[in-house]
Amino acid sequence: MLLTFDDGFADLPGPTAEALAERALPATAYLTTGAITPGGRSLLPPAPMMTLDRVPELERAGMEIGSHTVTHAQLDTLGTGRLRAELRDSKAVLEDALGHPVPHLAYPHGYNSARVRAMAARTGYETAAAVRHALSSEQDERYRLARLIVRRGHTVADVGAWLAGEGARIAPYRDGPGTVGWRWYRRARTVLRGGPTFAG
Repeated sequence: MLLTFDDGFADLPGPTAEALAERALPATAYLTTGAITPGGRSLLPPAPMMTLDRVPELERAGMEIGSHTVTHAQLDTLGTGRLRAELRDSKAVLEDALGHPVPHLAYPHGYNSARVRAMAARTGYETAAAVRHALSSEQDERYRLARLIVRRGHTVADVGAWLAGEGARIAPYRDGPGTVGWRWYRRARTVLRGGPTFAG
């Protein structure tokens, strides 16, 4: 089991990191660097965010740090240059803050494609997490690792079932028609509207 926290909200350093450390729970913080860097820019809705200078604090508390891109855009709708910058620049900012490589990535809202996955590998990431609303497995794809999102409607029993390896699909598996259709709709909408779109 691994807990993941995306974006970099203000309550991650301190209370959340301390609670995880007290319970020896392994966790990764995937950080959107444009949202936590002073003067930075992201597509995330306004919210209290942590700051870049607190990233080493998370690591000292036992959390692993990963990239969640610069702006939180839908990566599979971006042109090659913009996609490369989202992956490379976020990685570089976090590596400068920590003084060591940052080999892990989470796609904003899980949106990815074969092109995005190939770019993640070329940029130097060793793994990349999607969402897929499924349990991961030893056979899962390294650049499309499955995750489950705990939502308001989920119960303690739901989470207990997941921890027991039950109650959700197990990746890898082929994308269904609904997922494929939504992907093409989002890409067409981006072309019509122009510019990057928030992944949320």
